[in-house]
Amino acid sequence: MSGTFLFELWKAIIPSEHRQVLKFLESPVHNQRADVPALARLLADTPAHELEHLDKRRAFEAVCPGQPYNNLQFNHLCSFLVQRLEAYIAWKEWTDDPHAHDLLLCRALRRRGANAQFVRRAARLARDLEEQPLRNAAYHLSRYLLERERYEHRVLHERETPTLLSNVTDPLNHFFMLENLRWAGTALALQARYGALNLLPFAGGVLEKAEQTDSEQHPEMAIMRLGYETLKDVENEENFRRLKSLITEKDGLFSAPENRDLHLLAINFCLRRHNRGERPGYTREAFELYRTALGKGLLFENGLLQKFTFNNILRLASIGGERDWALNFLEQYRGYLPADDRANTYRFNLACWHYLGGEYARVPGLLQTFDFSDRDTQLSARQMLLRSYFELEEWQTLDSLLKSFYSFLRRRHDIGYQRLMYLNLIKFTRKLMAGPLSRRKAEVLAGRIRAEPYLAEREWLLGKVGG
Repeated sequence: MSGTFLFELWKAIIPSEHRQVLKFLESPVHNQRADVPALARLLADTPAHELEHLDKRRAFEAVCPGQPYNNLQFNHLCSFLVQRLEAYIAWKEWTDDPHAHDLLLCRALRRRGANAQFVRRAARLARDLEEQPLRNAAYHLSRYLLERERYEHRVLHERETPTLLSNVTDPLNHFFMLENLRWAGTALALQARYGALNLLPFAGGVLEKAEQTDSEQHPEMAIMRLGYETLKDVENEENFRRLKSLITEKDGLFSAPENRDLHLLAINFCLRRHNRGERPGYTREAFELYRTALGKGLLFENGLLQKFTFNNILRLASIGGERDWALNFLEQYRGYLPADDRANTYRFNLACWHYLGGEYARVPGLLQTFDFSDRDTQLSARQMLLRSYFELEEWQTLDSLLKSFYSFLRRRHDIGYQRLMYLNLIKFTRKLMAGPLSRRKAEVLAGRIRAEPYLAEREWLLGKVGG
């Protein structure tokens, strides 16, 4: 059953949910077919490592005993189960969000004319929204949707009561501004990372309006605006310091995913400064922000650490003087990597750890068994191999690598400033390979290396020219 919609959807349901899924499917409100929960029960009872190899005929026999196998009938059964599982997932999302539940209840009560119940439930929801700590875009959207329902009710039933439209429009404006600021910051990060230019037509007006908003009354607006400004002007250290302070002091205003994004905005600022050679200061800043976010559980998605996050943490820890911590992290958190790429990511990071410790002979062997499946990892792996081959004096292998690396970079115009970093690394490595340098030529080359704004392995190159 591997590769089917049913198999892929079932994998998205964690084992601790299986019992609840079966109860959902056994309810006549949600399902009236006996074979649908029977198939789900078979999937739940099959060990995860065997599920991928579950044969359709065997599954049909277990669910429909005594019947000859009918492929069309079984495909229809799988489709029915997919529909019901999708309904369960939507229902679970709804029940896990009490405000969404209460908003829909208020709407239903108003539409059905249950006026007293509507007023009571709307007042309770308004109180619940104010008492909970979040002041993010979702909070303002919930307030807007609630106030819209209350306005609709007042128009019909309290026509003599003055209606303040600001009760409706203020939360709508705040939602709009926060979301635009969030996406404006994301656009800057993407532009710096990949060279992608995303035009946001409302960003200018939103920024102007956000600057006029009282930061004491709406600190969430100040934080989001500051996140954008921090990435927009990477020369302004004061913006970064204020953002770093505020995301620690006001972390209760935002959800965990939003706090993660704010930490990543600050980390991206540090990485920009780190990548242009401002080390170890900004290396350490980026690492500490990652370590804080890791400790708060902000970096996990569905209980897993994504490999790019894993890679960055280990690399920054190793460069920032936390080599023992990095190795402990590698072993302690490897089980949190996605299973499909766990072994690959572990080997890559073990190679990185040896590489950053100067153990170059260990690097090629680990990377030769690694599948270069994505662009960022390809760049990092080539960088590690370049330096390792140089240190091991494997000149012919290094020459071949430099040619292929150069061709790869010339074809890619979607990696932002990183393209310049690696092209300059290749250029200066070639100059070092040309032969011994006179003292004068070494000084000139060291000056050019220091002056280059974007350059990978700056410190290593300077060490090689005696600069």
